[in-house]
Amino acid sequence: MPFSEDDKTLIKNLHLFEGYGPQGLLAGFSMKNWMKGSLDTLLKKLKKMEAPTESVAAADRKWRVCLLQNLPITET
Repeated sequence: MPFSEDDKTLIKNLHLFEGYGPQGLLAGFSMKNWMKGSLDTLLKKLKKMEAPTESVAAADRKWRVCLLQNLPITET
């Protein structure tokens, strides 16, 4: 069953911000007649579209570079 744009937006927001999974969505919106397999597929697509998070090591390297760039250079 294809989802309407409103349904996709609702599912995306409930999944990302409230932590709803397929079972929670089916229980909360039983009148929509969604199928679990369709919800699984849509949620997998949403997870692929999420931006990858930056690793701690990469963030630390960027911080050190910024710190070194902001240090005043003095001549002795």
